[in-house]
Amino acid sequence: MAKKKTAKKTTKKKTAKKTTKKAVKKSSPPVTHSTSKPSKEKYKKPTQGIAIAALILNLLILPGLGTLIAGRNRTGAWQLVLFLVGIPLILIFVGIIMMLVAWIWGILTGVQLIRESEA
Repeated sequence: MAKKKTAKKTTKKKTAKKTTKKAVKKSSPPVTHSTSKPSKEKYKKPTQGIAIAALILNLLILPGLGTLIAGRNRTGAWQLVLFLVGIPLILIFVGIIMMLVAWIWGILTGVQLIRESEA
């Protein structure tokens, strides 16, 4: 009978070790807050053709469209949203300003893309 008692004790010890391991696995890592500013987005250098196409699209078709095609998604999306939100706001004059800002911003981005492609 003594053998049976020791066998039960060892199984209890094994299960106790398993539960502590599970508890350790479930705990999340400590949260650390960084005070450094995030770096600017890194973009691939556009080719000359894409840069020219982006400028033409931003200038003649739709501000932000060329920027999106050039791979600058965040900037292009903001230009596009600014322009599209400005369309219904034309009636209260704010829309004209928004559309002009988006259009000029798109042209400047297109010129910047051309400069980057030449460098």
